[in-house]
Amino acid sequence: MNNRFDNKVVIVTGGASGIGLETAHQFAAEGAITVIADINAEKEAEVIAAFKERNQECIYYHTDVANSGEVQRLMNTVIERYGRIDILFNNAGIEISGAVVDFTEEEYQQIMDVNLRSVFLCSKYVLKHMRERSSGVIINMASVASFLAWNNDALYSASKAAVKLLTQAMAVEYAPYTIRVNAVAPGIIDTPMTDRAIGAISNVAELKKIKGKIHPLGRLGLPSEIALTVLFLASDEASFITGAILPVDGGYLAG
Repeated sequence: MNNRFDNKVVIVTGGASGIGLETAHQFAAEGAITVIADINAEKEAEVIAAFKERNQECIYYHTDVANSGEVQRLMNTVIERYGRIDILFNNAGIEISGAVVDFTEEEYQQIMDVNLRSVFLCSKYVLKHMRERSSGVIINMASVASFLAWNNDALYSASKAAVKLLTQAMAVEYAPYTIRVNAVAPGIIDTPMTDRAIGAISNVAELKKIKGKIHPLGRLGLPSEIALTVLFLASDEASFITGAILPVDGGYLAG
């Protein structure tokens, strides 16, 4: 096993399940000091146990990453404890499907808070620190929906399109400080969030097969495939990559 991230301090938001959890495991496996920030306090014991099963360690902070005060406390606590933050993976996200006319204003705000505001807040408060050190990497969670509009998913698509442009703007703004900012744009991935999105359908397994066929490769993506892409973007192997929005989509955008 490579140790590309030996003693690097990494924060993964929304790290209690799905892509976030798998990415946190992969960072820990390569030597990182892995910090999970998640709104779900009840998941803490389960997540720590999962790390122990793999002979890994993580630090779990119950954090609402759409709350400015909580984000500032998270960043300050990590810096006080470890002296720095090397890598931030803005992974936290939600999907609420529906027609525009059917969305409530509260649902609109919830999607924008979790998918966009959290990226802004976490980046804002970590960039102040990274700028002082002239070093750091941020990876954001975009989506193929940031390139193409999805039917009955207007607000999710809009939030991810905003993440895409925010990523590129931050990449240009902070390149002079040797800070790299990129994003991954997954297709449909086999995660608990996908299960929740299709949970109203009686035959979930069959619907997953249908959704998998949307990708030219003919299947859903795996959390590990997104995680390994995030690790590549965070590593020195990607030292000349910034402002990229990297599709990991089984060929979805190609065709």
